[in-house]
Amino acid sequence: MDTASFESRVKHLDQQQILTGAVSSLNQLLVDKGIVKPDELQDYFLHWMSELKPHKKKARRKGSS
Repeated sequence: MDTASFESRVKHLDQQQILTGAVSSLNQLLVDKGIVKPDELQDYFLHWMSELKPHKKKARRKGSS
């Protein structure tokens, strides 16, 4: 694949896909370099997810503004 084709395909990805790919690659690099073990990475991720607070939007009633 040439550079122009690569850039064209990347442009068709949305921001979430690009971010997900970058995080996945970083995680793999951390494991490959022996910085973290796969199970440690999973523990960090689960801890991080448990810390997130869901943002609930209030439902608007029909007819109210």
